[in-house]
Amino acid sequence: LWLKAPCWSARPRAPATPSHHFRPLLNPRAALFVESEAAMTLDMASTAYMLVCTALVQLMTPGLAFFYGGLVSDLSVLTMMMQSFVSMGVASIVWYIVGFSLCFGESGGIMGSPATYVAMRNVNVNESLPFADGIPGLLFVAYQGMF
Repeated sequence: LWLKAPCWSARPRAPATPSHHFRPLLNPRAALFVESEAAMTLDMASTAYMLVCTALVQLMTPGLAFFYGGLVSDLSVLTMMMQSFVSMGVASIVWYIVGFSLCFGESGGIMGSPATYVAMRNVNVNESLPFADGIPGLLFVAYQGMF
């Protein structure tokens, strides 16, 4: 049986091989991530789920402020509510500058290295982190920072 080549390909093509086999590895650590690039795609359903979960966890802070406000006298309600919101702001700033890096940075013994993700240096909104597959890196940082 003789098969005619399709009309759109006038010349035979080379067999399809994955492009990662021919990449020069300038960085020896890059070899760890070359094989897993296909697995690092973002999943829209997981991203939407994590966005909703992050928003719901953040709504717990006003609820906690109202709860604490109900436990004190009438004169101290505003003070307790402001204390809850200010502590959330201060904790968020510390988390984004160095806290995430201490928890999820390269292992330095008991804690992670503070230099790995300091001020979100190696976190990208369009790529997932190696330990949070399928969701954007910044969303993972925000979700973990809620706690």
